[in-house]
Amino acid sequence: STAPQYNEVINTVAGHYGVPVVDIYSAFKTAGGNYADKTYCYDNLHPNANGFDIMSNAVIAKMNEIYGK
Repeated sequence: STAPQYNEVINTVAGHYGVPVVDIYSAFKTAGGNYADKTYCYDNLHPNANGFDIMSNAVIAKMNEIYGK
């Protein structure tokens, strides 16, 4: 997978501009899955309800990290 290489570039550019990054790739890995697998995506590209749960939880976690809860 080239996702780790893309993530490295995204993190570098975001860091340069001071923009926070939500690491969706790691969120799926932590959940024990592969983003493109049918458990998380209905067509191997677009997320289904399970995929959106993982993504939204990652966004909420990042927002709580930045803004506190």
